[in-house]
Amino acid sequence: MHNLLSGFRFAAACLAFAAVPAAAALFFAACSPSAEAVFTLTGEAPSLTDGSTVYLYELGTKSFTDSARVEGHRFTLRGTRPFATRACLYLDSEQITDLFLLERGTLRLEPDADWFCCVGTPMNDAWHRYTAAVQASDGAEEGWAARLRRDSLRSTLAAANRNELGLILLRFALAERPASEVLAALDCFPEAMRRNPDWIDLHDRAAALRADIGKPFIDLCGELPDGTPVSLAQTVARPGNRYVLLHFGASWCSPCRAEMPALVRCYERFHAKGFDCFGVSFDASRSRWLDDLAESGRTWPNICPAPGQSPRSTEAWQAYDLTGIPATFLIDCSDGRILDKRLKGQELYERLVQLLGDPE
Repeated sequence: MHNLLSGFRFAAACLAFAAVPAAAALFFAACSPSAEAVFTLTGEAPSLTDGSTVYLYELGTKSFTDSARVEGHRFTLRGTRPFATRACLYLDSEQITDLFLLERGTLRLEPDADWFCCVGTPMNDAWHRYTAAVQASDGAEEGWAARLRRDSLRSTLAAANRNELGLILLRFALAERPASEVLAALDCFPEAMRRNPDWIDLHDRAAALRADIGKPFIDLCGELPDGTPVSLAQTVARPGNRYVLLHFGASWCSPCRAEMPALVRCYERFHAKGFDCFGVSFDASRSRWLDDLAESGRTWPNICPAPGQSPRSTEAWQAYDLTGIPATFLIDCSDGRILDKRLKGQELYERLVQLLGDPE
């Protein structure tokens, strides 16, 4: 499933962000919390092949809950849910939409780039406008300033929607922002929303988060490719190190491989200034891990602590409450606390310039 870009910042005491552009505020009008979600979802397109089946997958229950056969290149799904809920669609075995909300009203499946989106209801229309704006921003510019602009757009939408749409924003924000901010935002939701299973699940997860901005890093141990024991703590404590990026990835993860050249560049540019990395791989075999190290040119400490084990069952995955990879945590060596999460590419480079100065 595609990763959606995340990032937002909630003000204390449930206040909306300062300096939110008026145009953006109008762009993201508030949507009221939905009542019982009685929905109809229709779609018609030449690519919907007659005889195929559309499956409804609900992210909350992590299960396929309904289906409809395509006839005349068209399908219809109808249902009722106690609350609006997160979902996506599959055509036979292929996912054809990103996340959308099953909410009260009539939803339409419409073409969107190389697949489809669901529109026609207030929260889904707002979500679609937001994702389109983020994609346009990403296409125009990368880096720290672009990330801050995405934060502003997201914060505008989240502050205006203490409903299921707001929960989506907060869920993705937890990957980047401190859990305390997410919990403060959740406390501002109306009482009716606090009975929503998605609200309960997100609140419990945020409250239980152990690896988070402002908290001490959790040590991880393993062996270097030559068999030498090594730990994250050793790297953080190494004389001269000022910031260490903890990076989780795997050779089978295409986004991990795609971002590696930028990470190698950051290491080469900033290592002399006190920047170091510590890699944790979830590769299925030691040989594949070693091949990937050689191919990518990673020379910083790397471990593959549980080759062949399911990533989600590993101590490393559970210690850092990961939801996917690649994942990164920037550690301040002066106090051992996590400074940032989910930094990569040009964003990481510009953040390091802020912390360590220009390497040129």
